[in-house]
This record gives sequence, structure tokens and C-alpha cells, in this order.
Amino acid sequence: VDVGDDEQISCGFANAQDLTYTFTTSEEQDVEISAISVTGERMNFAVRSACSDASTTLRCVSDAPARARLHELPAGTYYIVLESSASHEVDFSFDIAFLPPTPAPPGDGCGQPIDLPLDTMVDGTLAGREDLVNVVCGCSPDQVEQGQSCGLFLPDAVHKLSVPEPTDLGVHVVGGTSAVMTYDFRSVCEQDDSQLACARGRPLDASCESS
Repeated sequence: VDVGDDEQISCGFANAQDLTYTFTTSEEQDVEISAISVTGERMNFAVRSACSDASTTLRCVSDAPARARLHELPAGTYYIVLESSASHEVDFSFDIAFLPPTPAPPGDGCGQPIDLPLDTMVDGTLAGREDLVNVVCGCSPDQVEQGQSCGLFLPDAVHKLSVPEPTDLGVHVVGGTSAVMTYDFRSVCEQDDSQLACARGRPLDASCESS
């Protein structure tokens, strides 16, 4: 109530009022954060190592409720910028838990991608994964330049494949009878502008050229 929009977060809303929290750890830990609106609105929060420096964002989450687990977070002081609706004031509950350090699951972010063999259907899962990669499928050039995700604030799993020579690739993804899946095919995992192809579907069938 009666707070202003002082910080902009990449997964948030323009003109949404925000609150800033801080916490300090003395050793490496997992940190689990959850924000739940009393009336079911989407909550957004960004975790930063420097309060007013958006480039230090470690995690940005938008969901209802919004939850995140930062694995093996080094000791230090961190800041959480929390916001919700831009149209009205929202009551919420907010919780943070400090847990023993555990490694992130395979494919959770660009740091440890899962090897994907060619010509082989593999089983995958999004269980325990979070939104760590900015999937830009369907974004306008301006949105990509601003680091926006076009509303695709969803868990992602990162797979890696290698091809020995330039080739066409066919992509087939099945996410169940009702799940719409999205893929973002890029040459450099951390760089949005290295995207070669993207698609959404249920199931998803697409093709792309690799060089």
C-alpha cells in the first residue's frame, strides 16, 4: 500500500508498485523463495546481488504463485525486488527458506545442458526445473532487445546437440495431450540473438537449418 514503482524487473509489469527486501548468508546455501497473492494474482520478483543494478539479476520469476530455488548460492548479501499488479494493490504472503546446498538438476540452465543424440527420441522432464533461459519465440525485435520473454515465464530444460556438418534438422516434441511446448534453437545458449529457429505447438513439429 502506498509504495511506488522504483525498480524495473525483466519479468515484471510496467508501472507496478514494488517492495525491496534483503537477506544475508554466511555460507553457501540453497535459497527457496515463494510469493503468493491472497486473491490469486500473478506475483513477480527478481533476485539481485546489487539492489539497483538490473544486470546483477540472478533470477526473475513471474507466476501465480511465484516460486524459485537458487541452488548453491554463495555467501553474501542479496536483494529481492517484489511486485504484482499495476492496476491495484495486492495483499500477499512472502516466504524465504535457507536449505543445505544441493546441485541444480541436469538441464536447469545453460551451465549443464543435457546431451541430445541425433535420430533418437529421448524422454525428458521439466520437474524441478525453473525459468532460467529467456525464451524469445514470438517476440518482436524490440522485446528481444529489452530482454523480455513475451510472457513465456515457464520452466525450461536445456539440451545440447552437435552436428558434424551443415544439415537440416527436424524437431519433434510431444508434451502430452494438452501441453503446448515451445523450443528455442540457438547456437549460443546464453545469447538471445544467436537464435536460429523457434516454434510452439501441441505436439510440436518443426525444422531448422544448422551451419
